[in-house]
Amino acid sequence: MLMKKIVKGVTKSLFAPVTPVEVVAPTLAEEALYQANSSFQQSSINYGYWEIPNNAPKKPMDNALKTSPTSRRMRNNTPKLIPKTLRFLQGSEGYERSVYWCIKNYIPTNSLGLLYAPSAFLKSFVAIDLACSVAEGVEWCGNKVSKGAVLYVAAEGALGTSRRIRGWEIQNKRTVRNLFVLDHAIYLTSPEDMSSLQNAIKMLEESNGIKFDLIVLDTLARTFIGDENTQQDMSKFITACDSLKTEVNCSILLVHHTGKDASKGARGSSALRAACDCEFQVQRIDGSTSVNVICTKQKDDEEAKPIKLDFETVLLDIFDEEHNELETLVKINHSTQSPTIGSKLANEILEHIEAQPQKKTTRRMLREFLYPNKARLEDKERKQIQRALKVLLGTKKIMVTKLDTKPQDCDEIRLAD
Repeated sequence: MLMKKIVKGVTKSLFAPVTPVEVVAPTLAEEALYQANSSFQQSSINYGYWEIPNNAPKKPMDNALKTSPTSRRMRNNTPKLIPKTLRFLQGSEGYERSVYWCIKNYIPTNSLGLLYAPSAFLKSFVAIDLACSVAEGVEWCGNKVSKGAVLYVAAEGALGTSRRIRGWEIQNKRTVRNLFVLDHAIYLTSPEDMSSLQNAIKMLEESNGIKFDLIVLDTLARTFIGDENTQQDMSKFITACDSLKTEVNCSILLVHHTGKDASKGARGSSALRAACDCEFQVQRIDGSTSVNVICTKQKDDEEAKPIKLDFETVLLDIFDEEHNELETLVKINHSTQSPTIGSKLANEILEHIEAQPQKKTTRRMLREFLYPNKARLEDKERKQIQRALKVLLGTKKIMVTKLDTKPQDCDEIRLAD
């Protein structure tokens, strides 16, 4: 009785409502007997008593399923695969097409780029300088720039990023408006994160009437899930970057670290370099605030010549809890900008110190030298002196001996050894 119920249930699920139960019940019974017999045969093989002949009868259920109306209808209704449309070029067709650039000679449009260096080699400062130049459409080191909105994923922290952008604004005397900063990590291989990012980009473009031309991921490690050293995980990340690049129709610049041996290039699987359209190494010069940017790959054009970037200290007009003015580094635009007030004052301060018998002065003496007819300086003038001193300290041209945490008139300022 139990076997009959089981047979009926299985029959209904497989054949109803096309084939009546009474028609297939005998077939199911034969199938059960066949399976039991096969089990006996298989277990006997281990003891050498039985070999299944090559001409063994076919399973009863196979014949039933092949000839049932339901099976025939499923075969007839199987959807046909439509091949993807393929686009071919014939011979040398397309050879005359030019490379279009986000930043001429450096970052092509719709490209995947890599900017790498060891920690504390100013690579994020270089990336922010590139991003601000694209957002404002100003030349980068004499190279033309295609103006477009930029998304900067500050996965290692937005505070330092916003201060560096502010430093760029002070140095270049303009406000950066088309640069949007995401202040936390996001993982491109996460479907949820990718969907959220793409939707956010669309909303920003629609609400601001802009088009994103560049996305900077700083750093790769903070937007990556898995093991950087395995080709499998790196390939997933590269595929995600390509998907984002295609969806947004923009270039992507990855900021990345080197391994323990910087001479071996960027950290992780070699699949990353192979997938990149352009690659740049940042080399810091002898612990100074100057770097060399070296193009190590440019897939569709000549590699740009190495370029030297000099950075200087800029004060941000904000103070910490000890009333020290905060600062950041910003690239000096030698070819496009006249000397700043800070650099002019810096030269005057150096001349004043060098003219002193012992090559040293004090804040009071310096103030009286720069503003001889003023008993009290305005806040703007005081900040200008502070900025000039920061420049000289940053370039290691002077040393300041402070008697307190706050600046004092008697603080000693002398030439560096």
